[in-house]
Amino acid sequence: AISKRWAPALLLLVVLGVVFDWVRPDSILRGRNSRTWVGELTRSRSNLSGAIEAFQRMGPEALPLLQELLETERSEVRAAYAEKFASLPRKLQAILPDPSLDAVGIRARAVAVIGKLGVHARPAIPWLHRAVTDPEAEVRIEAVVALGVLHAEATDDTVLLLSAALFDAESLVRENACYALAKIGPEAVPAVLVLGRVVRGSDEPMRLLAIGALEAIGSDTGDVIAILEEASRSGSASVRERALRAMESQSRNLETKVSL
Repeated sequence: AISKRWAPALLLLVVLGVVFDWVRPDSILRGRNSRTWVGELTRSRSNLSGAIEAFQRMGPEALPLLQELLETERSEVRAAYAEKFASLPRKLQAILPDPSLDAVGIRARAVAVIGKLGVHARPAIPWLHRAVTDPEAEVRIEAVVALGVLHAEATDDTVLLLSAALFDAESLVRENACYALAKIGPEAVPAVLVLGRVVRGSDEPMRLLAIGALEAIGSDTGDVIAILEEASRSGSASVRERALRAMESQSRNLETKVSL
């Protein structure tokens, strides 16, 4: 039996455990602790919107959990279960645990959630930088999208990595890298010459997106104007028209600055 002398101390430990380990997370995470929400991110059928909201509420405390997910590696057991689960009758599937996503899907979801954390994601920007060069396109796509969403937290390394991503093998990576540079705006000046290479390329959708990014970056450097002027003489009507619109926009912006 427990000595009466130790009973108050043990009671205090229990109370502290409840307050700091159960009550606090549950009170901000819809009655579910943080590990439960981590599980939601890893399952193929999950309450994804609820999990995202929960991680947003966690704020900085979400980062260690998401970092763990970013380090997820392929599991043969997980893959075998998912394959077998898919072949089972639906009635049997209904009573069995849902299979987890594969490692790529888990990493991609973790990256996507980081992009939704706002200012709390600042310490995780280097993780997103590494994800931009992930071997899997699904992860790279989410990484460039997240860096665009977190454009206010962009660094010089962010701009350099997004510039390199303009030539990724996956079209969605290239396109979203352009969008991200446009959102970063004037701070993306180091990407101007690389965007110029894209404008002079043969991929017309990317040429148009690159012109849009140059327009967002602005004409404070002569390089932007030179690239747009060259594009305005392109053999492609769409490229010419887009370049002319960008030049008109730059001219209006310059007039506004002068009048101020």
